[in-house]
Amino acid sequence: MTFWEGVGLGVLQGLTEFLPVSSSGHLVLAKGFLGVREQGIALEVTVHFGTLLAILTVFYARVGEVLRAFLGGLLPGPGGRAFRRERRWFWAWGILLGSVPAAVFGLAFKDTVEGAFSSPLLTCFALLVTGSFLWSTRWTKPWGKAVGIWDAVWVGLAQALAILPGVSRSGATISAGLWRGLDREEAAEFSFLLALPAISGATLVEAKALWTSPPSSQEALALIGGLMAAYLSGYGALKLLLQVVRGGRLDRFAYYCWVLGGMGLAVLWI
Repeated sequence: MTFWEGVGLGVLQGLTEFLPVSSSGHLVLAKGFLGVREQGIALEVTVHFGTLLAILTVFYARVGEVLRAFLGGLLPGPGGRAFRRERRWFWAWGILLGSVPAAVFGLAFKDTVEGAFSSPLLTCFALLVTGSFLWSTRWTKPWGKAVGIWDAVWVGLAQALAILPGVSRSGATISAGLWRGLDREEAAEFSFLLALPAISGATLVEAKALWTSPPSSQEALALIGGLMAAYLSGYGALKLLLQVVRGGRLDRFAYYCWVLGGMGLAVLWI
């Protein structure tokens, strides 16, 4: 993999991570059609880390509020009780509980998941499934509900499914939140904060593998280029998406997922 291939795939990751069209699905198909070959999922994890940095940049204030409420709520006495009454205290526990399904699924089926990243056929079918998720939001009726514990678990299960390439993480989690009646902006913000432990955990696991089996200088340069490209393009895409989510409809992205998945299947068939 060359430096410019890494940059190109990083830009692709950053632009598609926050739109409900499956960034991992785009990476799998792009690598398949470009003929890029690599061992493991180092590129996927590296560019996902770039978008993790983009989330932290955009939501640094919200992340600070959640951490403050969580750490403060652990204190004994009246001070701790005051923090435990805050809305962000429930967000903190929701993020922890909602991260469990993805962690369990990812560790229990690590080899299967890595194999899925080499299957354009599976990715195309998963894109069709993502389109169906997005289309179903036409019938959701959000009533301004705040995130509760069971909402977090439900959204966490959707995130676990999105480990597979072709299933959009943002599309699955935001759709799940809307089906639970969450406010649209609340569902989007919780979805992005819920991604932080999952992406951080995947990065640490892959970083350990890279430490024991470091990439060549050319591969390392490509990974660095992909990281920076994913961060910059992801930051811009996230700022844009937040504006769209406030007044947009997720079902509009279903057509894109269906067309991309269908065209991929047609090409593979031919």
